[in-house]
Amino acid sequence: MEYYPIYVNLRNKPVLVLGQYQILEFKITKLLEAGADIRLVSKSLSENIKIYVKSNKIEYYNDDFDEKYLEDVWLVICGSDDTDLKTRVKRATQKQNIFCNFVDDISICSFIAPAIIEKGDITIAISTSGTSPALCKYLKNKIMNTISDEYSKFTDILGKI
Repeated sequence: MEYYPIYVNLRNKPVLVLGQYQILEFKITKLLEAGADIRLVSKSLSENIKIYVKSNKIEYYNDDFDEKYLEDVWLVICGSDDTDLKTRVKRATQKQNIFCNFVDDISICSFIAPAIIEKGDITIAISTSGTSPALCKYLKNKIMNTISDEYSKFTDILGKI
């Protein structure tokens, strides 16, 4: 096992998101659902991200990456194909012992994000250690189809007991 599976409580924790890829929309949405305080450093925004910025759900900096944005940060998500940027972010996060995920580049990640299935309080994470996203997606769909909403209701009942 190359990666140690973990669930992290990010409620009210600063998370830095860098880049401009569409996939960052999904990551930002999931981070917001987890209660993270998001700082976004990017030169461009999608329409959905603009809504988050206008409603003050995330801090936005129309800027290039600078180590000052790492102050007090718990986690970094970097979605860019800029090799120089990724190198600078990797060095800076390693120096400060901050976990960093580089979207679509597992070779330099300090953590990877699994595929997630959520049914109420049930959360299932699926990973192929980044080797086969297609297989991961297939497994996610297969598992999703076997877990009905009754399981979520069952966890509610068990939680009350």
